[in-house]
Amino acid sequence: MRLDVIGDDNFDHVLSYFSRALRDERRIPALLIKPSMAGEAREALKTCRQVEDLVSWIESYVSESGWGRCLTAVRQRRYSEGRPETTLYRIDKKLLAKLRCEAKRRKLTLEQLLETLLK
Repeated sequence: MRLDVIGDDNFDHVLSYFSRALRDERRIPALLIKPSMAGEAREALKTCRQVEDLVSWIESYVSESGWGRCLTAVRQRRYSEGRPETTLYRIDKKLLAKLRCEAKRRKLTLEQLLETLLK
């Protein structure tokens, strides 16, 4: 496991991820090396105050797949912070072509055109 990615900048994110994950019994089998040690893992996690403590805890309790899931969650959180929320919509190809033409004519992006049309 690449535990060197845990630093002061994401310590809180990793700690909160595992705290939340250990509260959900359905997630424990994919998270821990030995799911039967969930209670012990919860208690040990409460004592993690520094990066070194958390790294040691992960090495003792977390499975490869559990660590992979945590990394994915931390990356997604880092990526989404400070960015506007986006949603995908399906638009008919003909309508999309018309919107693109109109945006090009007005020298706007599609997003700018949609904002203009909605005002």
